[in-house]
Formats: sequence, structure tokens, C-alpha cells
Amino acid sequence: MPSERIARIVAACACLGAVSCNDERPPSSHSGGNRSNASGGAASTSDTSGAGDSGAAGSDASDAGRTATSGSGGGSTGSSSGGAGGSAVDPECGNGLREPGEACDASDFGEYSCQSFGLSEGTLGCDDNCELDISACTGVERCSDGHDNDGDAEIDCADQDCEAACNDACSASESLPEALPIYGEIHGQLAGETASCSPDATKLGQVLYRYEPPVTGVADFLLTSVNADLSLSVRTSCANAGSELECARSAVGLEPATLRIGVAQSEVLYVVVESGDRDTSSGFELLALAREVSCGDGYRDLDEECDDGNMQDDDGCSNACEFQPDEVEPNDTPEQATAYVPPWFFGAISEPSDVDVVSVEVPQGYRLSARTLDLGDGACAMLELDSSLELLTQEGELVDLDDDGGIGFCSALVVSGLAAGTYFVRIAASGAAESFLYRLELELEAP
Repeated sequence: MPSERIARIVAACACLGAVSCNDERPPSSHSGGNRSNASGGAASTSDTSGAGDSGAAGSDASDAGRTATSGSGGGSTGSSSGGAGGSAVDPECGNGLREPGEACDASDFGEYSCQSFGLSEGTLGCDDNCELDISACTGVERCSDGHDNDGDAEIDCADQDCEAACNDACSASESLPEALPIYGEIHGQLAGETASCSPDATKLGQVLYRYEPPVTGVADFLLTSVNADLSLSVRTSCANAGSELECARSAVGLEPATLRIGVAQSEVLYVVVESGDRDTSSGFELLALAREVSCGDGYRDLDEECDDGNMQDDDGCSNACEFQPDEVEPNDTPEQATAYVPPWFFGAISEPSDVDVVSVEVPQGYRLSARTLDLGDGACAMLELDSSLELLTQEGELVDLDDDGGIGFCSALVVSGLAAGTYFVRIAASGAAESFLYRLELELEAP
């Protein structure tokens, strides 16, 4: 997946664990004139999964005649001293225009909807005092999102509606949307058939999603942990772990767990997320992206050696997505080194023990910059390219080295004031990826 696509995904997932990236909160719900803060935290103005991924309603959310106040400061709705919602001039309730100090007016609800209160269905109302009325808002409890979607003050596995789903995830697997990140939470859900890379624990928790690719090609799945180490796997049968296609792990604070799988349009797949401790709430963000396979689109797909995003030859990757190396094997020692010819050197590390050596002539006092990059397919950012660089003198003495100083796990080093002579850059694998294609860039700058 190209690095710019990853950047967009990381930006979409920047609010992990929170309900909304917006700091605004909906008005507090109340019944019978007693105000109380909603229990679900910050509000969301949209639900990417179609089922109300927003803050839960308060404990009185199921009462008849529920209304919501507009002021965040706790004062009366129409008062000029009533907190953040107040105004120097009393608003005219009933004129159909939502004014400062009013939560609503007739059908003008501003940014609010039933979903602002964690209720995914129904119709928001406005009472005679221009306060929001959520008595007609309802919802269906989702059993793995950490929110009270039906407004009964019970969340996920604590809700009786989720008894079957929390004891057998296959009985009610939720649909995973296409290209829309959703927030999920494992807290109490029992694990059935576990994944091959699931956390080693006795209290495994599990959530499953049903996914149907919209096109034939490949699908990328990305799982980002919020507060726990999790596993991500994809299988063709919900209750049969033997049908697993791929499995990966995700850890807190690290890059997302990613899977790339060949798919057929409308085939049914099951995406499994597992936690090592179902008794502790484990939040995550999950995203699925399916696309058709095409050489030159910048994605290195399952049957392509490379894909640099164009259909040109002689740039390391051919118009048939075949690798075009500059290195001539064997080139494992300075005596066998391949000479560097600007602007790039294209090579491959075929196994963990493979080493490539490239020679470069450096004038007196010049600065040499060296870095490894991918072939335009985002392998550095995806941690699919993990290189190390060493700079050696003609006598074989180590001048400098670098492991992860470049993009992702790629390498970069800069050495100034070099004596004139032949130098050797040695490229090797450094752990996370045992084999990879790379391009080497060397730059010389005069003192």
C-alpha cells in the first residue's frame, strides 16, 4: 500500500478510542426537569458503520418525554447567564430558527441528531421550550462498539440483547463496511475458534465481522490497537479456524496489523479480532479496502514483483511489473561490488544472509548521503522493507552505519568531510523483513 494511502488511513484513525474527533458534546439529556450528563462521553455526528458509533445515552434515555438542554454551563435554556449556551438577548422560541441559547427550534436541530445521543434510529424532536426531545429516538444494540446504542443504559455484553452474540460471535457477526474505519471493543465476548496468531492467554476475547468485497482483486485489512495487543485474521468459515487465510498481530503504539488477501466479488469472508484478556476493555480501529488488480497503480499485488505507479521501463520496475535490477550477483564483498551509477541503484535482498555491496568514488572533503527506499509501493512505511546500511573504506574499515534512520524501517546515513577515494555501501536485511526489493540513493555534496 503506497505511503500516501497509509498517511490518509493513519489520519482517519487518529481519534482511536474516542467517539469523535470533534471536541463538541451534545446537550445533556434529562427527564422531568432534572438534568444529568450523558454517560457515553463525546458525541459523534456520523456513524460510519451505519449503527450509531457515538456516545451512549444517559440512564434516563428510555423514559418517555426525554429532552435535552442546550447549555453546557448548566443554566436555564433561555437565560443570558446560563453558561456557554446563554445570550445577551432572549431568543424567540417557536420562530423556526435555532438561535443562541436554544438547542433547537421547530425542525432546526443544528448539528444534532438521534445519533448524537448514541441512538441510531428514530426522529429527533423539539419541545415547546426549544429543548431537544429524544423520546422518539431508538436504536439497536451493537455488541462490540463500547456504546449504549439502544439507550437502555446497558453496554455491549452487559446488555441482555447481546447475550447470544457475546457467547457465540458467529451467531450475530456484524457487517464490516468498505473503506470506512469503524471502532470496535472487546469486553466480555467469548472466543470460539481462535486464530493461528492469537495472543497466548486463557481469557481470549473475540469479535467477528462479516465482509463481502465489492470487487474482485485484493483487499487490505488494517487493525490499529487502542490499548491492547490484538490479533487480526481472515477466514472463509466463521466457526472454522482451519479456513483461515492470513493472520497478523497488532500492538499498542506500533504500526497497524495489515493483511492483503486475494478476493472475489461478493464472496463472504470473516474478519476476526482477538484480545488476550476479555475481562479488560480492548479498543481498536478496523478498516477494509478492496480494489481491482492493475499493474502501474502503485500497489504491489500478489502476482507482481513490483509496482512503482507507472508503466515505464528502465526505472527498476517494468511495464509488466517485473523487477529490473542493477546489481550483478555475486556482489557480497567489496571485491565483487557493483559500481553506483546515478540516480538510483536497484537491488534485491533475497534471504537474511544476502548482502549487496555498491562502490562509489568520493572526491576530497565531500559529504556522502546514502539511503534505501522502496520502489514506490510503500514497503518502507508498511515495514515490509527493513534494511541496514554500512559505509566502508577501501581498506574495509567501518566509517558509519544505520539501521532505521530512514522512512519506516528503511535506512539513511550522512557522512561529511570524507577523504578522497573509493567507498563501499553495504546493504543487508535487518530483521523485520527477511527479503525485499530496494532502491539505493547516493548523493555527493561539495564542501
